Amino acid sequence: MKVTFNQEVEELAKADVTVTNKEANVKQLVKSVELAEDGKSATVTFYDALTEDATYTVAVKDAGSSEFTFVVGVPTTIEVKETQAFAKDAANAKVSYKVLDENGLDITADVENVEFQSTSAIVNSSTGAITTSSTGSAFVYVVVTKEDGTELKSNRITVKVEEASAKSLDEVTIGAQALNPGFGAANYKQELRVSKDNASAYIHVLGQNQFGNDVDYTSAAKFESLDLDVAVVDASTGLITPIKAGKFAVKVTVGSVTKTVELEVLASSEATTIETDKTSVTLSNKATSPEVIEVTVKDQHDLETSDAVTATVKTGDKLITVADNQDGTFSISPKADAKAGTATIEFKVSDTVKTTVNVVITEAGNVDAYAVKEFAAKLDVNSSNTANPKTPSSMTPAIIPVDANGVQAGAAVGNSRFVVKDSEGVEVKSGQTNIGADGTIAASEFAKVGTYTVEAYVGNVLVDTKTVEVVDTTPKPTLEFTSTSITDADKDGDLFDELAGKLSATLGDNTYTIADQTNTLIVDSVKFISSNSDVVASATQAANTVDVLNPGTANLLIGEVTVTIGQTQYTIDMKNFKLVADATAAQTAPANSAQTATVNGLTTDNARFLVFGLVGQSSAQTPSTLAEVKAYIDSTYDVNFDTSKISVDDATGELTVSNGLLSAADWKKVKQNGNKSLPYKITLDGTGKKVKIAMYADGTAVIEDTRSAE
Repeated sequence: MKVTFNQEVEELAKADVTVTNKEANVKQLVKSVELAEDGKSATVTFYDALTEDATYTVAVKDAGSSEFTFVVGVPTTIEVKETQAFAKDAANAKVSYKVLDENGLDITADVENVEFQSTSAIVNSSTGAITTSSTGSAFVYVVVTKEDGTELKSNRITVKVEEASAKSLDEVTIGAQALNPGFGAANYKQELRVSKDNASAYIHVLGQNQFGNDVDYTSAAKFESLDLDVAVVDASTGLITPIKAGKFAVKVTVGSVTKTVELEVLASSEATTIETDKTSVTLSNKATSPEVIEVTVKDQHDLETSDAVTATVKTGDKLITVADNQDGTFSISPKADAKAGTATIEFKVSDTVKTTVNVVITEAGNVDAYAVKEFAAKLDVNSSNTANPKTPSSMTPAIIPVDANGVQAGAAVGNSRFVVKDSEGVEVKSGQTNIGADGTIAASEFAKVGTYTVEAYVGNVLVDTKTVEVVDTTPKPTLEFTSTSITDADKDGDLFDELAGKLSATLGDNTYTIADQTNTLIVDSVKFISSNSDVVASATQAANTVDVLNPGTANLLIGEVTVTIGQTQYTIDMKNFKLVADATAAQTAPANSAQTATVNGLTTDNARFLVFGLVGQSSAQTPSTLAEVKAYIDSTYDVNFDTSKISVDDATGELTVSNGLLSAADWKKVKQNGNKSLPYKITLDGTGKKVKIAMYADGTAVIEDTRSAE
């Protein structure tokens, strides 16, 4: 849909555009909004097709509203790209085309009678889906049959399934062998320089294949240094061995594509500056925890170096001690008998690269009160957050005595404890000594983000109250439904898969769905309120099923949805998004079904069964024992086929089954890629396939005996 404005619009998000079917009062979900460069129009794309002859209201934030009636035009033109290439083993490959009406409007989604005429079976004639399991090609025509019976035919399309190969090499960078972060990471930065002293720098290559996909070609690339007097580059690994300072060209080759880049070897790193995060420090002579100073050394290229730093107390050596923590930081502590005074610490790399920090020691008076030390006002659940200054993910506070001036007057109090309360005053964490078994308050211990009150006690006396804000800076995906309705298409009595299939997640620059085998989304659970408990019961706790109780329609108000992307799980509140569920109850066994059948001569030892997929040397089903049947079904579908529910009376030949051969969950696994409107069956051998054990989605098992029909 194209929306035009009477004046320039500077910014427009998809949340700013609301489109509603006026008669049905149903929102049309907006997939994207693209504002024109002049800001006077916008193109709106929807997840679902509009309803023919329906009137829609369009509301744009701060710009008013308008109405239109959607009418599907007559197919007039089929636009195609006449060469369409696909990667071998690519998922969801389909012939691409666009059907336009007489006004040039795209009506592809509303055209139903479409056929794909192909010279090869690699293209499905009904769906246009392409088989990419092997390379090959075909000539294809897209044919639309109009309502009057006439056909509209596209130009000929050459469909190719090819092995993926490099088309372009777009970016080269220098990094460690296991580059982290890699291409596409939020904090990725290209580096084209390497120090002469760096013996472990490698070249990394990003490019695109012929299908327009970004590919890290580092492992496939071949490298050649064109200036061997400056640097040697290993042809296979891309390892750079610097020879001398200067610029050098490297030719990178992937397949038939080459790229030459200019890199630079920097002169040997020489420390030129030394920086400290504090220029002065004040300490009580009774302080029990040190003051920590961070020291950074940089070279002439403004790059951090690993040069050793020494710390020397130049003055006041009777007042303080300084210790190297071996991690770029130093700890300063008062000596046990220190009095008030001043001291100076020199941090030194060389005689020309050094700096000093002043230390003031104050003499503590008598204990006047207690204070909380080492307390962080904010904690971040995201322990990998490297923002500067970094918000810690945990803290280990202590209660110390202080004098009238607030100066520490002694060691931390032993009989102390902390109590944490939420905004409602409800205690959420407490401990006799400190919160947590190790005296640590960690953001991960809290059920949700927010502001909490921390009460500090010495004995039973409240001595201080502080607040801590718990935040979570972990990047989270945005999650949205691509449709306002779901239908129990496979008739298995569970709408969970259909619900999951309508979800799309965006994280960074990537979009994830359950159907995308590259950017896969796993939907773990959902919470929802149902408007019709006769059809679907509400799930106020996280559930991985949406069980249909009876056929019918229900509105599902979707709350929290838990998904997994990569190795990370996220829970996202969908804020009662309304999803209309058109439900069909799972097929159950007929009311008059039997669970017994008598077969002359049948015994426990000679009972054999035929199972689809369980074959011998030929395509014919192999008569198999119950143990063999169980082993096959269990291993093939990762289920428990409970053969204890099948028994044979050796005296009478009576075969008996009981419910629970397959649980409802296991039945769904077995039927995952099959027709869920039918029961799962195994056949008793020797009866001409007239006696079958049929298992239904609800766990029911019955015997289908059609011998009497003869």
